Amino acid sequence: MELRRKLGKRIRFLRKEQNLSQERLGELSNIHTNHIGAIERGEKNVTIESLIKLTNGLNITLEDLFRRIEHSDYNTSIHSKKNQINTYTI
Repeated sequence: MELRRKLGKRIRFLRKEQNLSQERLGELSNIHTNHIGAIERGEKNVTIESLIKLTNGLNITLEDLFRRIEHSDYNTSIHSKKNQINTYTI
């Protein structure tokens, strides 16, 4: 499974685990509901900015988000994105 689908499944799992609707997560993260749906279905690439907004809305860290997304082909890419994210001030 490709990375964006795994990421989408992970976001959906975390959202449902907190009993949040897509609408409520949209309000909390300031991301349109349609965009959240597309991300969860793996139809959209996610920007670092959107990942930060989503993790803030879910009240989790980026590490929590990526914790269970593992695939040897993507490990380098994930670590690279984490390093980029660490340079942002939240």
